[in-house]
Amino acid sequence: MLSLIARAPHPLVRHLPFPAERFEEVIGTGVVAERPGFDAYATGERHAGPFLSSSPSVVLGALAAPTSAIRLPTGVTVVAILDPVRMAEDFATLDPISGGRIERVVGKGAEAGHFSLLGLDEERRWDRRKEKHELPRRLWADESVEREGEFRPALKNTTPCRAPATGPSRPARSGDRPRLPGPAARHGDPLFTANAVQPRAACARLIDHYRERFEAYGHDLRSVTVDGLGPSRPEQDGTPLRFAEESAPVVRREAPTSLRGRRPCPTAGRPVRPSGTM
Repeated sequence: MLSLIARAPHPLVRHLPFPAERFEEVIGTGVVAERPGFDAYATGERHAGPFLSSSPSVVLGALAAPTSAIRLPTGVTVVAILDPVRMAEDFATLDPISGGRIERVVGKGAEAGHFSLLGLDEERRWDRRKEKHELPRRLWADESVEREGEFRPALKNTTPCRAPATGPSRPARSGDRPRLPGPAARHGDPLFTANAVQPRAACARLIDHYRERFEAYGHDLRSVTVDGLGPSRPEQDGTPLRFAEESAPVVRREAPTSLRGRRPCPTAGRPVRPSGTM
């Protein structure tokens, strides 16, 4: 499950929830998701628009307290716009608090405007991402870090952060640009895509490039599998119905919201028609 913590007026009653209401709903949903056995509950990172997810590490810390088993990934950490030392410290702190359930999913971010918001040149986003992806790993692993980079002051005999127990971070990507698979393959990290609009040919190019670089860095190609190819059409059609019948009653009971019951929905009581996609 993934939440970008959107905050916008309800389409029917036009109620705009207070930020505290939305955070309460997000955390409550994470608690509910753990009970039936969901694997993970991620929070995204957005820095503009109608979203409250500009500090996902803070939200994940709040989610870690009332949960005990569900994994808590970022979705995603936009490393190109963050200070890598501060990011390494945040995750080194979150890791013991969560019992090793935090996962840093790395990506460039698809939101327009966050580079200009933070005074950064978007044209250098890939160079920034590459440099800032490597430094947290060294801060978590090396006894002493000395490093000079282009995008932040040099580090001299820096004491590293305590290494997270969760193992490698998980680089993410969207689209078909073959830039993120390289760092992922170098460290033997899994590759994750949350892009639902790219054609199959783009995904095939992405996978082929990742496998090529994975093997070139000396990893065993036999350990690479492609998972999550997507459900069949009948499974897609049945997903909304199963959610309405099985999940929605639990969510309504365990994570109530003030929006329900304000005004009857115009389509209430009509048969639910399965949709073609989810």
